[in-house]
Amino acid sequence: MLSDDQNSRAFSMDDQRVLSTVAAQIAVAIQNARLFKQTREFTADLERAVNQRTIELQQERDRIDFLYRITTGLTSSLDTDLVLKRALDMMALAVDATWALSWVWILFPII
Repeated sequence: MLSDDQNSRAFSMDDQRVLSTVAAQIAVAIQNARLFKQTREFTADLERAVNQRTIELQQERDRIDFLYRITTGLTSSLDTDLVLKRALDMMALAVDATWALSWVWILFPII
């Protein structure tokens, strides 16, 4: 509200209507700026969540692919030594090892 101590009618009714309209437009602009800021923040949060989930899904896909390759490699031969070597090679590759070693214990039934 606007007033003048010297003149109670310093602003005409038309002036008051214009000022009220401008004030309402300023209020709408301020609210729009707040909403726009909230939208940008929400978008950034959502993008971070999507990126994190994408990384998690890629890691899970890599694990599944690794298990599939092991399964395929192990079922492609009946030669125990070859299967063991393939499994060991795949495990070494999976953990980025430069070499791998395995022991095989052969259990004989007690007669």
